[in-house]
Amino acid sequence: MSTIKVDSIQATGETASRAVSGVAAAWCSWKSTSVDETFGSFNVSSRTDVATGQTALNLSSAFAARDYAGSSDTLSQSTAATYRGGLNYYGCTASALDYRIGQSSGYIDLDYTAITVTGVLA
Repeated sequence: MSTIKVDSIQATGETASRAVSGVAAAWCSWKSTSVDETFGSFNVSSRTDVATGQTALNLSSAFAARDYAGSSDTLSQSTAATYRGGLNYYGCTASALDYRIGQSSGYIDLDYTAITVTGVLA
């Protein structure tokens, strides 16, 4: 297998280039309410609904270290309340992510959650 090394990357049809380090190393979107369902993913080998509002994501290719960054969105179709989701870095490793969604009263499952993670892969 060959290795291609580049400093920037541009998708076909795009006019702007971006640094390779800025391309998502992993992403996943899912529903964890009445029906547990994964909508799509990249570099995620499995997703486990650990408990209410807690999801484990195992990566196909690990990060070089636990120094990656995650950004996420959440949506509840049944309530107008605000929920915060994010990586629990104390539970994360280079090859597994610990994602949690909560509010002041505890953790909650939502209709839609998506996370994008960037960092250096091993």
